[in-house]
Amino acid sequence: MKPTTVLGVVVSWAAICSLAQAQTYTESPQDIIRKVDPGESRQPTEAPRQYESTGTNRSDNRRETWSGAGDPQSGMYLRVGGMLQRYGDVDFAIFDVTFETGTGFALAAGYDFGPVTDVTPGSDEFSLGIRAELELAYQTGDIDKIAGVSVDGEVESTSILVNGFLDFDFSGPVTLFVGLGLGSGKIRADIPGFLVDEDTVLTAQVQIGLEFEISDQVSFYTALKSQAYDDIEMTGIFVENFNNASIEAGLRFTF
Repeated sequence: MKPTTVLGVVVSWAAICSLAQAQTYTESPQDIIRKVDPGESRQPTEAPRQYESTGTNRSDNRRETWSGAGDPQSGMYLRVGGMLQRYGDVDFAIFDVTFETGTGFALAAGYDFGPVTDVTPGSDEFSLGIRAELELAYQTGDIDKIAGVSVDGEVESTSILVNGFLDFDFSGPVTLFVGLGLGSGKIRADIPGFLVDEDTVLTAQVQIGLEFEISDQVSFYTALKSQAYDDIEMTGIFVENFNNASIEAGLRFTF
């Protein structure tokens, strides 16, 4: 064989090998992997996202309440209480009148609207409730002295008041309440041989107290109360700034 022929054969073989090698590496890495293991060509699926609860569910916002005797129920109620009371001293231009400690009672019918809002001051959670009622109160007290002289006489007061209350419930069996009232009061003075008369005047009342749950329908309460009366006019006597203070305790029945 001639040298030129051998050389041509070698060159042709080299060219063929080069083309074959180039054809082999034109495949993409994905094609090569697919040929080796078709299962690896699948794209990895994204793991499901995990969401952490933020506690914004409506049920998370509901207030935990005391579970000892049950929560106070909204609705109609009746209230009955007894009291110790004392009228304030009356100062006239030439003499004064002092009173002894007396007694009294109160009857009321009202409606408890229940919690109207939840408030969270700091970390102490409580709810704010509203009540309204019509109250009949009777009080009496003996007169101690007039112008320093002991006398036998008494003063009675009968009042009809419309009261409004705010109840502060601190998620427990005890509720703090404050109340304001406005209505009419009839004052009667009975001093034998000196004065027997009465007058009906505008009456205002403020009170603050505590209420203790006994059951869902019954609670015990105690309150400090003060009543102020408009100017009183009786036979030949004009009394300004007449008032009394009392401590009351009783039961409230919710239906």
